[in-house]
Amino acid sequence: MKLKEIGEHEFIDKVLKKYLDIKKLDDVFSADGISMKVDGFPFSYKSGDITLYDLGWKGCISTVSDLISAGSVPLYFMSSIGIDEETEDSELEDILLGLSECIKYYGAKYVGGDLNNSKIGWIDVVGIGNAILKSNLTPQKGDIIILTNPIGYTSLYFLSNYSNYNYFMLDDIKAIKNKVLQRVRHPVVNKSLISLFNFFSNNIVYSTDISDGLLISLYNIHTRLNVGIELKDLGISDEIKSYLDKIDNDLDLMKLIKYGGEEFEAIIVIRPSIKEE
Repeated sequence: MKLKEIGEHEFIDKVLKKYLDIKKLDDVFSADGISMKVDGFPFSYKSGDITLYDLGWKGCISTVSDLISAGSVPLYFMSSIGIDEETEDSELEDILLGLSECIKYYGAKYVGGDLNNSKIGWIDVVGIGNAILKSNLTPQKGDIIILTNPIGYTSLYFLSNYSNYNYFMLDDIKAIKNKVLQRVRHPVVNKSLISLFNFFSNNIVYSTDISDGLLISLYNIHTRLNVGIELKDLGISDEIKSYLDKIDNDLDLMKLIKYGGEEFEAIIVIRPSIKEE
């Protein structure tokens, strides 16, 4: 069977796990107070709205999002970049600048990596952090899932970019294009999450990010905690939902939830006693 028929997450769950030296696979590996994460993507991901600087920033933020959302303070980063040898050195430096400035924004250090000649470019970023959330709570009936912010902006962009119809050509949607592009080009994970995890750690059951899409993250919570989930709200911004009603094609709320991603928000399972706080 071809990899495209299996899918990334199915392959990791059914095949990669066989070769691991740990029993439990999560988005971030933590042991002895240290957290580790690697993430990346091919340069074919780049669109006309995204600069090389943006690619470097997003290479960093993809790893930062997992670390912080899992309750870790980012400390050190390394990168592996594949790039065509015909590329101008200034272009590669733009990527490194975006990567470096993102790392500095989170108070961490860029400590090295390697460079490879590749016709099909990529960037992979390894992050190491200090694990501050060490929750061993058993999930209970009545625990609540909190989403750090409403989502849907970047999901709408990517669905538009990879479909046959540019939703942002519609007059009603042009108004939010700049807001959407800011989140696509220069996503930021809220640093105050670290303080939140420190303060509420005794009442947090589990936490992860939703960069791969809300449905995937909910499924991971379902399988990793072995719980059922009752959804009362899908977390989509009211602003985005109002624009979906104005799009006269086959895009609907469920398609946005199913195929969206890169929202870089956290989804946190908490005890109900801290809901209001």
